[in-house]
Amino acid sequence: MSTNSSSHSLLGLPVEVLMCILDHAELCDLYWLSQTCKSMRRLAKRDFRTMVSNNAEDKAEFLLGLAYVLPDHYFCMKCCMLHIFDRHHTSMMPPHCQDQSVNHRRIYVTGYDLQYQHVQLALKYNRLGESYRDALASLMRTHYESCSRGPLGPDIHFSATPEIKNGHFLLHEEWILKAHCNLPCYFMGVSVPICNHIDLFGCRPRNNLLQEFRGATWCLMRHATLLENQEMEGSRHGSCKTCSTSFVFSVPREKKVVLNTTHDYGSFHSLDEWKRRS
Repeated sequence: MSTNSSSHSLLGLPVEVLMCILDHAELCDLYWLSQTCKSMRRLAKRDFRTMVSNNAEDKAEFLLGLAYVLPDHYFCMKCCMLHIFDRHHTSMMPPHCQDQSVNHRRIYVTGYDLQYQHVQLALKYNRLGESYRDALASLMRTHYESCSRGPLGPDIHFSATPEIKNGHFLLHEEWILKAHCNLPCYFMGVSVPICNHIDLFGCRPRNNLLQEFRGATWCLMRHATLLENQEMEGSRHGSCKTCSTSFVFSVPREKKVVLNTTHDYGSFHSLDEWKRRS
């Protein structure tokens, strides 16, 4: 609805139909219509700044709607404003805009950090098509990490692969680590983050508490909240009760733990998914 051809089509409708459409249009749609032609400017013009200044959620929705159209801008949730994005340097994100209050797959062990700007821009560039192919490709690269020594034990292999499917941004992760970790006796177990609410936990057998960490028992641990105690589960597949994360883990014959997770970050207009990950 942001093109002149769209506004001309609307102006050809009966007056009562046109006014009904304008009355039910989103505020950001009215803004773009007001930029198309003189006739539509008179009909769609509003005091947009005043209308969104008193309500943070209304302002966020309005700015996100503007970012949906502007290719080189993204909506910053932390600043609640639009920022300019350099498509040729996609790794350059302002550090002060990073939201540390929400789990966005910021994994210190692997050095991987997914921010909501990546999700927002990737969905937009995918929709805009061929002209933005290079910018999209830089945001959709698979991240690989392997380490021989670390807090999760030896021989850790990690990969994170973004995918856009049916208008949703998905992140597929795979962890591969030894099922029998040889850790010092002061380690009671190892924990692999599935999401901000569930860990895959490998614990020391009860009869071997003072020995090296061998023959671990693997289970799922759901984090404690104000309403429930910490839970431990034996299921090897399932999904999070709070955010859109599904998972499956296995211990195949070669004695390695393989954990696969899929995080669904939703569509361009579903920033609430970020809040559910807090």
